Amino acid sequence: MEQWNNVELTSLRKKSYTLNHEYDLANKCIVVNSKSDASNTADNNVNDNNDSNNANQSKLLQPGSNIKPKVTAENVESLVRRLYGITINEIKELISYDDRNYLIQPDWNIKNPIIATPWPHGYVLKILNELDSKKTDFIDAQNELMIYLSKEGIVCPTPVTNVNGKYFSVEHMNGADYVVRLLEFVPGKMFHTVEKSNYLLYKSGEYIANIDRVL
Repeated sequence: MEQWNNVELTSLRKKSYTLNHEYDLANKCIVVNSKSDASNTADNNVNDNNDSNNANQSKLLQPGSNIKPKVTAENVESLVRRLYGITINEIKELISYDDRNYLIQPDWNIKNPIIATPWPHGYVLKILNELDSKKTDFIDAQNELMIYLSKEGIVCPTPVTNVNGKYFSVEHMNGADYVVRLLEFVPGKMFHTVEKSNYLLYKSGEYIANIDRVL
């Protein structure tokens, strides 16, 4: 065999082959590990997306879901007495979609320790569905908007403070949490139930324009 620096060339080639083989094997391991890491990352992303989707779905109304508050007349009577000091004289449930709305006429012969100035037209007790009841920031914004519009001379329902000086409370009833608030009732008729006239359309446009102006 030909000698080079006292090392057989065949041995050098064999050693070189072995090194190359180990290098190739290392490359293959890196590729496999990279694919494994990519697969794990993809799986984690899928899991994160699933968790995110599940969280988002929990905030959305699912088809067929019944989120309307499950309350009784006794619940309503207890709520208005405890939160607003009102003894009910008459009560009527109003048409609503996912909430519960009750038109309440207090017994004016009984002094109210919480509401200093009674509203002569009565009140609407609103019990929000359990999904919207989680959006307390939005409820705060609604209340502040109604208070502001009322101060600017716009006729609209106005929230009433409860026994704790708040415009709403979260009440646990029948296994769920619901936002409860009381609004001053504004008497009137639904727009679609009355005969339309040029004057009515003009006044409607004027009312909407005034809201836009003050906002």
